[in-house]
Amino acid sequence: MAWIKQRWWLAVAAGILIVIALVYWFVFGGNSMPVLKKITPFTLINTQEEEVTIDGQGERIRLVSFIYIHCPDICPLTTIQMKQMQDVLKEEGLFGEKIEFVSITMDPKRDTPQALRDYAEVHGADLNGWQFLTGSEETITPILEEFGFYAEEMDNGIYLHSTKTYLLDAKNRLRAIYGMGNEMEKEKMIEDMKSLIE
Repeated sequence: MAWIKQRWWLAVAAGILIVIALVYWFVFGGNSMPVLKKITPFTLINTQEEEVTIDGQGERIRLVSFIYIHCPDICPLTTIQMKQMQDVLKEEGLFGEKIEFVSITMDPKRDTPQALRDYAEVHGADLNGWQFLTGSEETITPILEEFGFYAEEMDNGIYLHSTKTYLLDAKNRLRAIYGMGNEMEKEKMIEDMKSLIE
């Protein structure tokens, strides 16, 4: 009888372990980075004045930043850091194929598609794998809120804003939040992006 009870408990323990493993897989997507939230699909305008929808229907991992062209400090520095990551990912054949960068303006009144195209060119951004997006204030405000990104325009046209960048997996799920500018740990961010591909 004792051996029957022992086998029964072993079967129960194995079943519990399988359930835990399945829950881990579905919650974390088989990756050590947690799923922080699902991002609602949104549509904005790119530098070619075309609509672009970010909805998690493709296969690309996305690094998302919020910037504005007239920013005197952290936004251009963030773009410079992302350009450096772009170059590394291009060498590995991942940029534009498996990984895409998305920079969304928080200042749509001034940051037109043409202005963003000029900004991208100045910073050496490859538009084959890097979207610079704008839209109406009514469209962008809820996107900022969904990401939890604070942005408020001051009287002098400068924005007080959060200092965060975001990593989305291919299903539009938020997987990691990083800093901006000098707070960006480029090597770790690249490894995180690559791990979501695997």
